[in-house]
Amino acid sequence: SLNTERLVAVANELSTKHGLCPGTVAGILGNIDVETGGTFDFKIKAAGTEQSFGLFQLNGGHLRA
Repeated sequence: SLNTERLVAVANELSTKHGLCPGTVAGILGNIDVETGGTFDFKIKAAGTEQSFGLFQLNGGHLRA
């Protein structure tokens, strides 16, 4: 499925390009899964009043940083 392909792509990016260990990758993937509703779509926007978007749904000071 497209969601699985996105998950694998993000996992590969984190482990190979950024050299993160499997446990760290798993933790990050878990956060992304929750924040994107399991879609792993970086273009997704949050519902509600805050304007958050991306894999980590950053907003406010986190987004600016």
